Amino acid sequence: MNNWKEHLHVLVVEKKWEDAVRFLEERISKSPQNVEEYIQIIYLIHNILLEEEYPESLYNVFSEKLKYYFDASRDKFSDNSEYLFFIGKILHIAEWYFGLNDNKLAVEMQRKAAALKPDNILFEWAYRVSCEGDVIHNYLASEILKDKNLKAWLSAQGFPGEYVLNHLKASVAEL
Repeated sequence: MNNWKEHLHVLVVEKKWEDAVRFLEERISKSPQNVEEYIQIIYLIHNILLEEEYPESLYNVFSEKLKYYFDASRDKFSDNSEYLFFIGKILHIAEWYFGLNDNKLAVEMQRKAAALKPDNILFEWAYRVSCEGDVIHNYLASEILKDKNLKAWLSAQGFPGEYVLNHLKASVAEL
């Protein structure tokens, strides 16, 4: 794991939310074309808003930052399959934070990620999970969890990868 990811992990474990967001903002300002850091900050802020305890005075700050980084990255990485995959996954949860009224964009991002990388079973799973009534996604989740390389790749993605791994496990539990 990269040193910056280790540092971010420590900040998250210690629940130093402002420091973690500031750290990622500094990294993004130094390398604005780094898709991985945009994915990390969007996942982090979204998780803080929905799952963590933080001072109420920071609610608007975090909400605005989430929307800002989503808007700043959406067009920039519109052809990046990893961005589309990860952000498409998170858009299904509390889409209003992103200025959306429904999950249409989430499904479209997942569809596009799968189309860009048609041999990637992980991206196909994410798209199928987005499609109401699809029953193949549970089978695909079980196949992905058997693949050591895909699991290692997800683990190396930090918080976003951890989130996806948990979703895969939940899909398999439905079988």
